[in-house]
Amino acid sequence: MTYCQAVEKVMGGSAATEGFARPFLLPGVAHCGGGRGPDTFDALSAVTDWVTKGEAPSSLTTMSMDSGGNTTATVGNRVHGKWVVSKGKA
Repeated sequence: MTYCQAVEKVMGGSAATEGFARPFLLPGVAHCGGGRGPDTFDALSAVTDWVTKGEAPSSLTTMSMDSGGNTTATVGNRVHGKWVVSKGKA
């Protein structure tokens, strides 16, 4: 995240960089500290659409299943240039 903030600072803010760079945070990975992480996450489709069609993703969804078999969707949405994460049942 520090790298992204540095790029935004040099380039003139998040609005100036959204056309070519965005951070994508993965829910459940405990900031790379060994968290469980999502069971499914398809970032490749979002990035492919951005590169080939010019359609930058406005949200990303991950899916996780707990030990009781309950599935939870975690959705990250772009709101005013920032990622907002919400959880709910899939």
